[in-house]
Amino acid sequence: PENSSQNSSKNSSKNKGPSVPIIINAQVQSLINFYTKNPKGRIHFQKTLMRAREYQQLMEDILTKAGLPKKLFYLAFIESGFNNHAYSHSHACGPWQFIASTARKYGLKIDYWVDERKDPELSTKAAAKYLSDLYAQFHDWYLAAAAYNAGDGFIQKLVKKYKIKNFWQVKKQKNYVNIFTKSSLILSNFDSIRYCFS
Repeated sequence: PENSSQNSSKNSSKNKGPSVPIIINAQVQSLINFYTKNPKGRIHFQKTLMRAREYQQLMEDILTKAGLPKKLFYLAFIESGFNNHAYSHSHACGPWQFIASTARKYGLKIDYWVDERKDPELSTKAAAKYLSDLYAQFHDWYLAAAAYNAGDGFIQKLVKKYKIKNFWQVKKQKNYVNIFTKSSLILSNFDSIRYCFS
């Protein structure tokens, strides 16, 4: 029979669920430095962190129940700064910045009286479904995150054109560095930045 420490280790492993690999490179480190050392970056991050604390448990629970890595919660930092009323020039709305067509595809109601993209619970459930589909399509969490931000059609074209298998191969195409750097920053190192404000 297995001893208790072996059982404990197995149970702990099961409870952890899927994860996003931790990767630190020069581009990611420069952005970490911006949020921890630059006065403007620190102010912005502190404000966002306060909003993050309000929704973190809710959103992480939804992601976990969907079988997704909890760190995907921080994509809402990239998309909206956890602002439920954020509205972009491309007409994306809410904490997860859904455009209307994608929102409706994943079950969110939008009409004259209500816009469920602004609902933190409903929009997170929709985002979880969308991210699950993106991961099934790209088999890489960083590519899935980039596709969430830039559009799966755009990323799919890059994957086919450059025969890309993972996110870091895409980053070698310098025209797309900004898109993918901001997608990888929070997924890789948000906790490292957050501790500077504890």
